[in-house]
Amino acid sequence: MKAAVIAVIVTGLCVTVYLAGEGKGGGQSFEAKKAEVLHSIAQRIAHNSAEMTCVQAASSYDALETCREKFRVAVKNDREARNQGF
Repeated sequence: MKAAVIAVIVTGLCVTVYLAGEGKGGGQSFEAKKAEVLHSIAQRIAHNSAEMTCVQAASSYDALETCREKFRVAVKNDREARNQGF
């Protein structure tokens, strides 16, 4: 009986240590996750800059609507691509 209790406790500790070692990154290192987040931010900044340039160059409502359609479709496609992994 003592051996069974000890085995359960040891198993529980091993599982706890294993899960704690994985952390929030799901096995991904902190530096890799940080690089991924920074890359994503840089992409959004570039996209927003291009959208801003388009809007600034617009000289009519039609041109403004064209910018909106062009960049909103890109945002939607990017969002769908990111969510496919889930």
